[in-house]
Amino acid sequence: MSSVRSRVMTIALSFLVASAAVVATPTAASAELTDDEVATIQSRMDYYADLIVGDAEVASLSWYVDLIYDLEGQTMDLYTTKAWTNNTITQPASGEGISIRNIIKPRSLSSLLAAQRTLSDQLEADGSIEGANTISIGTIADVQGLTVEAGDQELDQAAFSARETSHQDPVVAYEQELTVKVGVPVDIVLSDNNEAPDTASRQNDSSPFYGGLGLTTPNNGYCSGAFGARRTAGSVTSYYMISAWHCGSGTYKDRAGEVIGSTGTVGAGPAKEADVIAIKVKSGASSGTRVFDGAWNNSSNYSKPVSSKGRATKGKRFCSSGANSGVHCALKVTGTNVRVKYPSGQVVFGQVLAEQVKTGIALAQGDSGGPVFGPHAGAWAKVQAIGVISGGTRTMTCPSLAAASTKTKCFKKIYFQPIGSALTIFDLQLNYG
Repeated sequence: MSSVRSRVMTIALSFLVASAAVVATPTAASAELTDDEVATIQSRMDYYADLIVGDAEVASLSWYVDLIYDLEGQTMDLYTTKAWTNNTITQPASGEGISIRNIIKPRSLSSLLAAQRTLSDQLEADGSIEGANTISIGTIADVQGLTVEAGDQELDQAAFSARETSHQDPVVAYEQELTVKVGVPVDIVLSDNNEAPDTASRQNDSSPFYGGLGLTTPNNGYCSGAFGARRTAGSVTSYYMISAWHCGSGTYKDRAGEVIGSTGTVGAGPAKEADVIAIKVKSGASSGTRVFDGAWNNSSNYSKPVSSKGRATKGKRFCSSGANSGVHCALKVTGTNVRVKYPSGQVVFGQVLAEQVKTGIALAQGDSGGPVFGPHAGAWAKVQAIGVISGGTRTMTCPSLAAASTKTKCFKKIYFQPIGSALTIFDLQLNYG
């Protein structure tokens, strides 16, 4: 850690206010960070993020736009609609060297999320873009706006041909049409099929059931469990395993055929829009306080305790742990609050996009519903619950898998839902160990 501590600033925590066009120069990045350095720096940044936004849902803060971590540069970029001050932050926590830059933007996150909903409804209504697509919040030519990404084959060619003129490309015409209807700039990005989003699914667990276990779905498909949770009413505590809504409603078993529990009927509504579901564990059994780590076929059933929950902030690094492909770390968050339409037609809001920044995959089909976790309190011995796996994009060659077939896809990028969505929708508390 000497390479990290050597970059301590004279003023350990500084606030720099910049316009959208002028940004302070970040600290020069050193050699690639180790896992321990990532955990330590990320923990420090989380400390300040908690002071900045507290326990509030960021979309409810009228001044909030975005927050991005640069772990290598030890810099946090805080985007707001007005200059931000907080007198409670007077000195750093244990460990120094974090710089916070305040960058002013005109549109709040809440206003952009409202525009995203409007755009999603418009796309569904006019049908010009069919099948899988995403809507992300970002910057278009230095102006805040929305970007629609879809595969070439998802376009309704007749609808786009009707917009074509001798002076204007039909996609550009559609962008302008949507910009007027939505009220913010809209950009349409077309890609090849391996960029289209798709849904993702340890083998013979027993009570207390751990996150990352393999699930046989009500439709005899393959999914994974995320985190153990509970709900207490009076003296009665019921236990749950959180997973993905698209895995289905009904009775779930482990891969050896043992019944784990049932969801009951969970139809359209908040759970579908967040792609989360809660499996009520059968009587006499419980969900545990740990998640499986390591390879999908690890014979020692290696696991780690879940000790807190955290935010999915741009720039942070996490691990996924699905039952089909095992654990994958060095997943860097590149997008938050993404609206995703999967090939099934399911539209999901609030998704987080992360990319594998080292070699290997981020997930495989069959990992859906599995946990996404990060380091707890600056170390990896315990973990922080971050999210629930939904799907992936950018297909890759698959490694060895628990349930491989010629149709199984593996991905370099992962979509997941923040764990807070499931806890709120189903009124649950995480099991901590």
